[in-house]
Amino acid sequence: MNEPGEAWYNEAGAENDVVLSTRIRLARNFVNFPFPSCFSRDDGERVQTLVFDAFSRIEHPERYQALSVKKLDALGCRILSERGVLSPFQLSNPVAGIVVRTDGKLVCSVNDEDHVRLICFGAGLDTDEVYSIIKNVDDALQNIVQFAASVEFGYLNASVDNVGTGMKLSCFVHLPSLTFFNRETKGLTALCADLEDKGFSVSPCFGYTSSSDDGFSPALGSCYKISTGRCFTGGEKDQIASLNEAVRAVSESERMFRKKTADTKPTALRDFVYKALSCVKYSRFLTERECIDALFRIKWGKDTGILTCIEESDLFALSYRTREAHIEFVNRNERFKFENDVNTPEMQHARLRSLIMQEALENVQIYA
Repeated sequence: MNEPGEAWYNEAGAENDVVLSTRIRLARNFVNFPFPSCFSRDDGERVQTLVFDAFSRIEHPERYQALSVKKLDALGCRILSERGVLSPFQLSNPVAGIVVRTDGKLVCSVNDEDHVRLICFGAGLDTDEVYSIIKNVDDALQNIVQFAASVEFGYLNASVDNVGTGMKLSCFVHLPSLTFFNRETKGLTALCADLEDKGFSVSPCFGYTSSSDDGFSPALGSCYKISTGRCFTGGEKDQIASLNEAVRAVSESERMFRKKTADTKPTALRDFVYKALSCVKYSRFLTERECIDALFRIKWGKDTGILTCIEESDLFALSYRTREAHIEFVNRNERFKFENDVNTPEMQHARLRSLIMQEALENVQIYA
């Protein structure tokens, strides 16, 4: 698997002080084929052939690489899983496939729970552009193949929740100020409950930290994913507008609490940020969880004006570059000379992660 030259997550995005990325997924299935969980004999291989052939016939086919998952090595599968484009179902499915655009911005998963799952990513809050890209590819495919749909129910998919538009949207948001004040104000708890009442789901991007005394478990790095729920509530444009409204409201709440943090808790805020910067600057080993925690505290420092000389897009890119499978990929393909006592793969990965962070953040300045 080739490492892309210019990955989408290196781009600057709108409102990326809070919204780090946007993701849209379209689920589709062919007529005259059972769903992947009910395949018999050569159904899966025939579906994979149809999808790969369709991508070879759309505009600019050279921009796409089609791969059978069973031909990927274990590390390639882990990298794609970390990037959210390869599901556990596909990893165990011998007829699963994937089509990847060279920049990684658009992916087509083949024989996941549905025959086709188009996934498109964008930096920041960028639903309009992401939707435009994925819809153009969807339309191009539908000029070549026929997807199962009905006038009454819309697109027919394996899960009832995906019937209708077949579209699921999500945004990756960073909410450190709301998280910081939650024990005192319960603002984040109430916000999450309100989102869920409106049909959205809120989940951690990197897992949880340990739960606090009040039972609230903050997300690691204060990073949350806000996702739409069922696909049959309104049309595609309605669902996009609904997510935009919800995410913008969350962003305004975070900015309000960010100002409150800087105005009323400046010492505690600086302690959080300085400890994270010191951890990165002087550590010799960083685990993935330590790295995520420090990285997004440093981002909080930038957003509150404590730290300068670092771009939002560079910080977000580090959250991908320091993941375990990516680190292993870099370590395997580059020649690094580690200290003599750094002599196991685990130690080398943790050492390399610290070196990558130190190099990326070497110009960060504290704004007194």
